[in-house]
Amino acid sequence: MKICAIEVKSGSLRAVEIDENMEMKFLLRVDLEEGYDSDGLRAFQRKIEFITEGDFDKVVIKRRADKGKFCAAPVSFKIDCIIQLFSKAPVEFITAQGIAAYVKNNFPKYPPKTFKNQHEVFQTAWTAMGKHNG
Repeated sequence: MKICAIEVKSGSLRAVEIDENMEMKFLLRVDLEEGYDSDGLRAFQRKIEFITEGDFDKVVIKRRADKGKFCAAPVSFKIDCIIQLFSKAPVEFITAQGIAAYVKNNFPKYPPKTFKNQHEVFQTAWTAMGKHNG
């Protein structure tokens, strides 16, 4: 089992791969340069093709607020849409509350040289595989 976990913030995507042995590695960060231009969206889709065309058993995206005071940027939902439309693997969403609850009792083992801004996407991966392994 191999999962690709994704965190989307504003117009950027961070992706992590995790396997059944709970080994994680950071894949990439990709920015959506122009979210209101079809050429920009197509260019972004090509940049993340290895996710949508890859050999992942599942793609998991950290869910963001879609309304209210802390609502995510509209362009971030375009990123979700591109992943869902083009992914060969099933796409699931995990809430921030679900991730926080799981991580509280099952602290992730971050790979060496993990930057602080990567912790959230690693926690998403850790939660997704942990819930799969049961």
